[in-house]
Amino acid sequence: MTEIYLIRHAEAEGNLYRLWQGRTDGKITPQGRLQIEALAKRFASVHLDAVYSSDLQRAKETANGLLRDHPVPYFADPRLQEFYVGSWENRPFGNTDYEEPELAYLFNADPARWHAEGAETFLHCQNRMEAVLREISEKNEGGTVAVISHGMAIRTLLAKLLGIPSENISRLQHGDNTCVARILWKDGTFTVDYYNDNSHLPTHLSTLAKQDWWRTGAPDAGDLRTAPLDPRKEGALYTHCYQQAWVSAHGNDRGFVSAPYLTSAIQHARRNPGCVVKFYSLDRFAGLVDLDPLRGRWDGAGWVSLLYLEPDFRYQGLGFQPLGYAVNFFRDMGRSRLRLHAASDNPSALSFYEKAEFRTIHVESGIYSDLYLLEKDL
Repeated sequence: MTEIYLIRHAEAEGNLYRLWQGRTDGKITPQGRLQIEALAKRFASVHLDAVYSSDLQRAKETANGLLRDHPVPYFADPRLQEFYVGSWENRPFGNTDYEEPELAYLFNADPARWHAEGAETFLHCQNRMEAVLREISEKNEGGTVAVISHGMAIRTLLAKLLGIPSENISRLQHGDNTCVARILWKDGTFTVDYYNDNSHLPTHLSTLAKQDWWRTGAPDAGDLRTAPLDPRKEGALYTHCYQQAWVSAHGNDRGFVSAPYLTSAIQHARRNPGCVVKFYSLDRFAGLVDLDPLRGRWDGAGWVSLLYLEPDFRYQGLGFQPLGYAVNFFRDMGRSRLRLHAASDNPSALSFYEKAEFRTIHVESGIYSDLYLLEKDL
């Protein structure tokens, strides 16, 4: 008999930024690293003969957490990758929920009927996952292995092993980051002992504990969608956002002059329409981001001119989504760092950027307070 612990990777950027990341290679988040520590503690006293993972970064880093206490053979296998979603890769969940609601529903409720251009099929994912797990089981007959893969790939495989057809897959809930399934292989047959076990995670480290979509199956208003913003036509909206950001930073709008900021936004959008975008929660305007494609380019940095959320959307962790947009925008341009200014008298903004792993690299004098030049590695 072979004992297999099938584990979902720790929280990664796609989970935090609310993006479709099948085979997009996102990094583990700070919370994800804490989840890995909890997972490693759970397995510290469990005998393992080998560790396998997908070859994507988020799975390999999760595997490394186990390997610290288990000096055993390790194998990275691309067949353990996430369900590939084709043209949906790196799109915001909010956009697919809003623009293609029937398909977004089917992905979770009946994935055999879901399709996107260039994506793999439900059956293909099931077959490749079963084949690689069978191969691992045969190579480790009589042993115990840990296998790190991805949420939908694991769910797809479990549906087959448990005899749950695609149209009934809602009976099989999505698993949390680092959740564990115990699967036994004997005489050519798989038996699922348990699955979706996240008992090693306290509530504050659980990714799913902060979300409702996996319980209800309905679009999550916390998943923001993007839409283009033309500052030439929507100057009043842009000015409103910048003015409110100024008030949030300084407590009043003294010294605020809109013209130079609006002129810059128009120039940014002229160079690349993706530089200035709005964010919506369903049909409610939630905020915007303005990116400068030229500032910092000689240092390999991207520049965030404005990241703004309306008051009703603050203090809920939603700011990570426009930040994630900026991260991916400048990664696609080949930049290695992200920079922005934050006022020294804006503690909520400084706390947010600290959680997002920005560091202060310089302090500059502003009109009313010092400005911290913050930087984040991409």
